[in-house]
Amino acid sequence: GQYKDALPFFGKVTKLAPSLRDGHEKIGVVYISCGRFDLAIPFFDKVIALDPNYAMGYHQKGICLQVTGNKEEALVCFDKSISLNPTDPLSYSIKGVLFNELGRYQEALECAEKVNSMNPDFPHGYGTKGEALRGLGKLEESLEWFDKSMKLDPHPMNPARKNKMKALDELGRDEQGKKKRNRK
Repeated sequence: GQYKDALPFFGKVTKLAPSLRDGHEKIGVVYISCGRFDLAIPFFDKVIALDPNYAMGYHQKGICLQVTGNKEEALVCFDKSISLNPTDPLSYSIKGVLFNELGRYQEALECAEKVNSMNPDFPHGYGTKGEALRGLGKLEESLEWFDKSMKLDPHPMNPARKNKMKALDELGRDEQGKKKRNRK
């Protein structure tokens, strides 16, 4: 509820200073926080128009495009974000997730390895690597990377947890890694 209360304030800021990037960005972030990624996109377009060298504008627009199903367009945004800020692992990370979603597992693996080399303490790079390996049919190897992700981020909502369960299921194993019994 508090996020929606911020919209009138930031709306006033953009009216008073329409060339100020931050006001438009804040409105976009509020819409993301409210789950309205579709409404956030025009604000990030404005951010990019005001500051075409601002990597985070492309990153945030890319997230919105990904969530709204425009995955190829999102990849373009992440490529631009990476070109403007090649040392930030976040855009590489989400780009890897996108490649996994598109079934482009080798490219996802490359992004994940880049993330892991840039920030070895970032758990989602390892989860993305596990998912890419699972997609490539390397199920046993994927388990190691899902575990590494979950060790760094033990939160139950870590996507590596769900993806590990998928890999175990594909291997015919239960949560403890034991062979499942055939039930008739």
